[in-house]
Amino acid sequence: MKFLPSVVSYFFQDRTARTNVVALLRFVMVLALMMVVYAFVFQLIMATEGRAYSFIHGFYWTVVTMTTLGYGDITFVSDLGKAFSVLVLLSGVIFLLVMLPFTFIRFFYAPWLEAQNRARTPRKLRPDIQIISRAKHERSISKLHEAGADLVMSYASMGANSVINYLKGDNVLMVAEGLHVFREPTPEVLRNKTIAKSNIRARTNCSVIAVEVTNKGTVINPDPDHVLSANDELILIGTSDAERSFLTSFRRKH
Repeated sequence: MKFLPSVVSYFFQDRTARTNVVALLRFVMVLALMMVVYAFVFQLIMATEGRAYSFIHGFYWTVVTMTTLGYGDITFVSDLGKAFSVLVLLSGVIFLLVMLPFTFIRFFYAPWLEAQNRARTPRKLRPDIQIISRAKHERSISKLHEAGADLVMSYASMGANSVINYLKGDNVLMVAEGLHVFREPTPEVLRNKTIAKSNIRARTNCSVIAVEVTNKGTVINPDPDHVLSANDELILIGTSDAERSFLTSFRRKH
């Protein structure tokens, strides 16, 4: 039930799904109109046989005959009435027992199942967001990636990474699976530019989380208008691909 709002939202936002629902409703309306017409014809034929029945009786007989229940409590005695009964019966077999289930499955049930599957995959619903999840067991990591997670934080991986970071002592800190925090001196092409105008995020998918400023120390979550100087050291976070993209895009000239 927790996915129901997402399922309904996707179902009615999708143009194909809305078109399918309209087609299904049109079929149901045609079927209802056919039953109403049959009920009126039932009254006319019964009148020719000298019997009077209300519209409710006619509609009841139509439903019973089209669904092949055939209780036998109301029957025709004339040939015209019996021929009409056969017509209503065949119509019920074709429209109720064959076409209605097929139409319901094709235009509503199958799209609804698809909407349920999409509701369980956040990446398909919101391809513009980054999804970070947490896993207690290593066996869950691959499943979370398949479900659409960009990064999976595993307790086991984080513990192992902490040991590796301590032993290596380099300028790259692996905080989670595939997610690095690394330091880089301000590249020459970014000097005297603000963080906003550097377009680091747009070009590399790395985010500047801090700047090591001479005589000021570490500025955490720096202002986008902060001007980068030659002596500044950038502290960035991103995936391995994002780190390589940064080094390629802003490699310093020697």
